[in-house]
Amino acid sequence: MKAIDTLPKTTFSGRRFTRKQLTQVQETVQTFKSLSRKELALTLCEHLSWQTPNGKLKVNSCLTLLGELESHGIVTLPAKRKTKAQVRPIPAFDEHPKAPPINDTLDSVGPITLQRITSKEDRECWKAYLQTHHYLGYKHPVGAHLGYFIVSEARQQKLGCLLFSASAAWALAPRDELIGWKKKHRQKLLHLVISNDRFLIFPWINVPNLASRVLSLATKQIGDHWLSAHGYRPVLIETFVDTTKYSGTCYLAANWQYLGKTKGRGRFDPKHECKQTIKDIYVYPLESDWRHTLTNCHRSSSLKKKYRNDIQSSNTRSVGDAFVALWEKVVKVISEVASQYDEQWRVRNRVIDSMLIILLIFRLVCSKNSQSYGTTIDELWDSCDRLDLPLPQKSSIAPSSFCTARKKLDETAFKQINQRIIATYAQQYQNNSYRWLGHRIFAVDGSRVNLPRSLLSFGYKLPSDKAYHPQGLLSCLYQLKSQMPFDFDLVSHTNERFCAQRHLKVLEKNDVVVYDRGYFSYVMLHQHLKSKIHAVFRLQESSFTIIRDFFSSWQTDIITTIYPSSKTRRDITLEHPDLEIVPLQMRLIKYQIGDNTFCLGTTLVDENRYSNTQNFVDIYHARWGVEELYKVSKRIFVIEDFHAKSERGVKQEIFAHFALVTMNRIFANQADADLNQSNDSINPAVNTTDHERLSLNWQMCKIKTNFKNCIHVFARSIEELLLLQTKMNTAVERVYRFIIGRNQKERPGRSYARKSMKPESKWRPTKKKKKETLATPPIILPL
Repeated sequence: MKAIDTLPKTTFSGRRFTRKQLTQVQETVQTFKSLSRKELALTLCEHLSWQTPNGKLKVNSCLTLLGELESHGIVTLPAKRKTKAQVRPIPAFDEHPKAPPINDTLDSVGPITLQRITSKEDRECWKAYLQTHHYLGYKHPVGAHLGYFIVSEARQQKLGCLLFSASAAWALAPRDELIGWKKKHRQKLLHLVISNDRFLIFPWINVPNLASRVLSLATKQIGDHWLSAHGYRPVLIETFVDTTKYSGTCYLAANWQYLGKTKGRGRFDPKHECKQTIKDIYVYPLESDWRHTLTNCHRSSSLKKKYRNDIQSSNTRSVGDAFVALWEKVVKVISEVASQYDEQWRVRNRVIDSMLIILLIFRLVCSKNSQSYGTTIDELWDSCDRLDLPLPQKSSIAPSSFCTARKKLDETAFKQINQRIIATYAQQYQNNSYRWLGHRIFAVDGSRVNLPRSLLSFGYKLPSDKAYHPQGLLSCLYQLKSQMPFDFDLVSHTNERFCAQRHLKVLEKNDVVVYDRGYFSYVMLHQHLKSKIHAVFRLQESSFTIIRDFFSSWQTDIITTIYPSSKTRRDITLEHPDLEIVPLQMRLIKYQIGDNTFCLGTTLVDENRYSNTQNFVDIYHARWGVEELYKVSKRIFVIEDFHAKSERGVKQEIFAHFALVTMNRIFANQADADLNQSNDSINPAVNTTDHERLSLNWQMCKIKTNFKNCIHVFARSIEELLLLQTKMNTAVERVYRFIIGRNQKERPGRSYARKSMKPESKWRPTKKKKKETLATPPIILPL
């Protein structure tokens, strides 16, 4: 047996081996003499990590290596086992499928789709079609390949077949010259060029422009399909057209590049006898940097990096057509509301219209008060100019003109935009999406907001004599599962119950509203029962005697009667003279979390339908979403940093920021649904949408979109998303990609100490520091 050093080369089957690796091959063959050649090849492939990009062992390449090493006397292989050569049957139909002839336009048979060949039955049918109707017949492809049926969705009929394989010509002068290939590049990277080996339109199909449409579809899909099937993404397609039979017009129409003609020698023609038909050469690049890839990725590390990047890019989710259609409806809603308000205040055809005011207020809300009106207006003009969007005039408008115009736009325009967007969103996902046991579920909460001092003249009051800014009550009705602000208002009084009662007007029968402590009263309970809108209250021990008794009892779930005392009845009659005071039924549920006892009261008293009390616990604690909404409002949008000084202007900015939250939630909810699709516990056989799967398991989401990032991405793309009608798909796709790319895993059980956002005017020790000081024993000095 000869030594490794005697080998004239160390590159076999396209892989360069080290002397040490070849010595290991030699030792393995010598040690395991009882193994067959194929078993040896499998063993060596595992040892050498010799795999295709999709992880399959390269057994045939290893057999070639062993054969060459044996011919050089390096190894002695076991004798080849004589087996009967496998004869592949010629594909044929037992009975040719009947299909009606089509002689029509492309629009009448569209949409056209490419159906991948995956099942055994489809493959046999596909092979038989090619063998029967293609002038070259069917030859079994060697190595990686993909087959397709061309299908008319309108007719539900097969129109033809396609075959792509990793069997590009070994040497092709026009192609190699175009690429700038050297021999070492070609040997390493030829598999990145795939060949369109067969293209068949059935003889009974006569549809003009069908072939070029099919080629365009194929070039868009083949990269992703090849990656999923074979583990890497090709960068170039080549094909050959026999000019004695076809002109190749469809390839030119599909933007393929004509390179020249072949020499006619075929794949295996060492004697250069030119017995093959001379054919036209066409290529189509699948990536913009295809030439760089084919000339710079010949190193093993570069090639592995490309494979890794291909797989990572394939994991990037794209938004579907249904979502783009939904967003187009949202844009239409904003445009219609703007036109509606134009009719109310825009007497003449002025430069500034409602749509422009709405866009500028959206931009103001997304910017800090330190940014002037003029800067905001210039940003809008610059953005529209870069996007080639039409503007009312070439130069940006004067800030004073905008100030005057925004006074004429009613703040309810933003409320209407928000309500209609939510209605549109609900229509898109109406099959029990965002429902709890068949009910729509909401939460109500209020928050004090510091306002400009000029609002003192509008009835807003100072919280104390020493305060400078007046405060208003911002109350919001929040849809829990969609996480959208459903209804909202800014008022000068501080009565949160009164605001909650007004929110009930926008709800429907059988909706459920969740309240925190302080909202429950006899009047609130009466209002809910009268309107047939259910409530879940967190109760305080001191609210009613029967509730105080329930707190101290051993019971955890009872149905009781709420009836106010005589003094309370007198007070209610004075405030609500038309209210009929009668005993009201309410269900009480008690549970413990740590050292805290929680008591919930609900109008959902049917214990058969609502037997699981844990459901009530879950929806009460899910109301934390409305607290998070105010955190977004005050810390990301910083709504208290008002630009306006009038009540209308302040309400415009507050209501506009809620509309922006709703639009951002549409994107974030879609991203959450896509990110958690694999984590759903619902049976995948059930036909549900992504949003339904997410909504039914909203507490089981493992990954969440970074909503702060979502807001910033949306803010810098407002004009693109709301005005760029011609490229809406591209705009939505781009924004969605940035939003879904920033996500984080849920970390249950994390808690944070409550922190006041009130600015500190001087240094004070923290609560923790105070406790440490009090707990430290005094130091006693010895006498």
